[in-house]
Amino acid sequence: MEESNDMLRVKMLEIRNCEDKWGYFPTIFCPSFGTIIISGQTGEDQIPPEIAHEKKYSEKENQVVRCEDFLSRQDYPYGESWMIISRDSGANWTNYGMPPIYAKTVLKDKTWLGFEFNTYRKVNKNDMSSAETVIARAWTSCDNGEIWRGPLYIPFFSPKLDGSSSNHSIALHRSIIECPDSSLLVTAYGKLKNDKKYRTMVYRSIDRGKSFTYYATVGLDQNETSPEGFDEPVISILPNGDLICIMRTGGYSPLFKSYSSDYGATWSKPEYIGQSGVSPDLKVLSNGILACSFGRPDVSVMFTSDGNGSYWPEKSLVWRNANKKEGLVIGNDYWSYDVIGTCGYTGLAEIAAGKVMLVFSAPKDPSDQSIDNPWELEKRKKMTIWMITYEVKI
Repeated sequence: MEESNDMLRVKMLEIRNCEDKWGYFPTIFCPSFGTIIISGQTGEDQIPPEIAHEKKYSEKENQVVRCEDFLSRQDYPYGESWMIISRDSGANWTNYGMPPIYAKTVLKDKTWLGFEFNTYRKVNKNDMSSAETVIARAWTSCDNGEIWRGPLYIPFFSPKLDGSSSNHSIALHRSIIECPDSSLLVTAYGKLKNDKKYRTMVYRSIDRGKSFTYYATVGLDQNETSPEGFDEPVISILPNGDLICIMRTGGYSPLFKSYSSDYGATWSKPEYIGQSGVSPDLKVLSNGILACSFGRPDVSVMFTSDGNGSYWPEKSLVWRNANKKEGLVIGNDYWSYDVIGTCGYTGLAEIAAGKVMLVFSAPKDPSDQSIDNPWELEKRKKMTIWMITYEVKI
């Protein structure tokens, strides 16, 4: 399949799935061209957040762990998980072990750095200060993922957060950006004190990731405009050096974008990008083309060559959820939908110059009409992670 959109040419090169794996919440990480790591979560044996935090944050710090040792670990926030790796651009795959990191990147010195999704706060109800410290778990590798060091307990110095329990903290979501001055930015979302809805924030490190401090709010909506506020963000550096952030506002609600021209210190007022969905992923390719994926109720991907994401041609529908009833009635409650299949979470990576791999969860058998709730464990076992490779050029 080849599509032409304005100056862009998009060609689907391959579609396949992980036949012997099942799960959802896929991620993809391409630390260098040719090396691809894909993960999926099965959600079995979920651990209550308070117990999970107590167990994880009592673990000895700064251990040396070989990649194969992670194959027997089951400490993803949603339970069991699996990972596979290809070191030949996807021709062959093997099982792989890596820490349960969600936000991840490769620094300029070739260090792999990743943070786990959840963070931890110890709540002192008698503490009346306006700030607090949140602890995140980080992992690093200096030899292309063969040996990892961690967990490293990294303090995030934050304004006072909302909530009264340890699991009401901030979530570190998708992006770690290394700026020209070697400072690091991490995208997060959560609720500060008195917030009614989520806000998207960036935290900044000036000590090479040893600590982070709240830096700016990207998106905040405390009115009735969005169901959730701004959450599930992703940030990329544009060809002109500006930052772009795309954010979710609800389960089937509009996606918004915001820009920063001072490396995250200030952000423009969020704008609707013309599409709706959850957990957008965004990549600026080596040829300057922007790629964005998102899902729910379906799975979609779109590309633009405008250099800054101001104009997005029409999306390409990758997976359409079937519906038991005629038509698709859109409402505010996901559970009121009668859709089949994907949970809508996606991941993107440039695996070679101008080649993009999209991953998403959907039924192993596309004709299977029995998955009316992809969150139920028994129905989730009928799902797998699909991989689609595109060639994108001008």
